[in-house]
Formats: sequence, structure tokens, C-alpha cells
Amino acid sequence: MFYSRHGSVTKVDVIGLTAVGFVLMIAGVVTAPQAAANGPVAYFPFNGSTQDASGYGNHAVSMGAVPTEDRFGNPDSAYLVGDFGHLEAADSDSLDIMEAYSLSLWFRQDDMVSTRAVFAGKGVNTAYSVNVYYAGSWLCPDPLVDRRIQASVGGARGSFGNGPFFDCGVNEWRHIVVTVGTDPGGSHTATFYVEGSYEGTFNMLGEFANNSAPLGIGKDGESADRFAGAIDDLRLYDRVLTAEEITELYNSLLIDGFESGSASSWTSTVP
Repeated sequence: MFYSRHGSVTKVDVIGLTAVGFVLMIAGVVTAPQAAANGPVAYFPFNGSTQDASGYGNHAVSMGAVPTEDRFGNPDSAYLVGDFGHLEAADSDSLDIMEAYSLSLWFRQDDMVSTRAVFAGKGVNTAYSVNVYYAGSWLCPDPLVDRRIQASVGGARGSFGNGPFFDCGVNEWRHIVVTVGTDPGGSHTATFYVEGSYEGTFNMLGEFANNSAPLGIGKDGESADRFAGAIDDLRLYDRVLTAEEITELYNSLLIDGFESGSASSWTSTVP
């Protein structure tokens, strides 16, 4: 949940990360964050830094990305990414996900600079990645372009959605969660949530694989595919979050009169 103090907002994960993820002051001793059971393997609240609050030590560095206001107007509480820069967290064992993952983030799209605009990932063609995919022309201000949220694993992809969610110049903060799990038959199932609500599920044929690429934020870890806009409160899990957890997470992030907007314009699309 969020706690507001003197006009500022402190972000605390409610999914396996209640007090974990922030530096604790105990008897005047500074203690490093500890990883929480079932918590994220990487969590970037972007409260004035690019530090990982998960306890796994997957701290990011800015590769030209710059701090910006978050959706509440708090300065230096989100990161602006695009052609000019992105963020990277170095490869680690905890980021080498091989069975399942969930990615939760807030984003604001400011422009279209790539056919596949990656929110975060280690490799769209090898490991895993979540992005916006633009079928056809992706240059602004084309209103007819087919825009989809796309998840990948081992080069296989599943995608969902089309509509004003990604229109040029909307400049609206939105929240998505994408989960990818392995079914009993060995294939992978991608499930998409918009503003805390279930929107679609797709099967993907592919296999997880390790690579040595960093976790890119605002850019794929391997390729040049970039997202242009602002990103905040990014959480990566090595498991599939339940629908109840996702709803709880989303509801905990609504504060200060923020209006979530409607996802009713979305339609499911097969890639």
C-alpha cells in the first residue's frame, strides 16, 4: 500500500514485500533489505534512486534515463526512457527465470519509437520480455495502428489488446500486469491484466532459456527495442501472481484521487 506523509508518497509492496525492500533502522544500525518469501526478485519503486528494493540486490543503473514526476506529481519518483536512454540491472541468478514470471508496472506512453517497445526484459528472442507491439506503421500520429501488449518466452510470443490505450499523445498513466506460467503439457500461458482486471489469456510454444544479458527497463536486454515514456513501480516475480494478488496490488496503488480510467475499449486479439 501507499503511505502519504507531508505530501510525499512512500511506496511499499503489498505482495510478499510489506516492510521488506527499504533500508531499516534498528537501534541506529542500517540493515540491508532482505528478500521476502514469494516476493519479487526485482522491485524498483524509483523513490529518488534506481535501487532494487526486493532484497536480491538487482540494482539498476541509468543508461541515459532521467528521473521524472510520477503519476501523483512527486518529483524524481519515476524514470523517463526513450531513444536517449534506459535502465539496466546486471545479469544475476535471480533474474535467470526458467519456469514462470510476472511483471507489474505503471507506465505513461509519450511516443512510439520502435515497432516493439519493450517495458522490461532480458531478451525478446531468448529469455523473456514484455512490450508493446505495433503491427504496421508505428509512427505518430497514425490512429489506425494495431497496438498490443506482448509477452515473450524463448522467442515465443502471446499478445493482447488494441485501442486508444496506446494512442499517440495520450500521456496517461496506466497499470498492467503480465504473467507467464507453464501448463502441464509443457507450453506456456500468458495472462494479461489491465488496471487490476483480467483481460485475456494466450498459449505460447517456447522454452525458457538463460542468457547473459542484463534486465533492461525501457529497453530489451539484448536488442535495441525501446519504449518511449515514463515507467514507475516495476516489479518482477519468478512466479505467477494470482488474480487476487493482482487486484490487491492494483487497489493498493490508487491514492490521491488518481482515476484509473477504463479498459472497456480493449479487445482480445490473437497474434
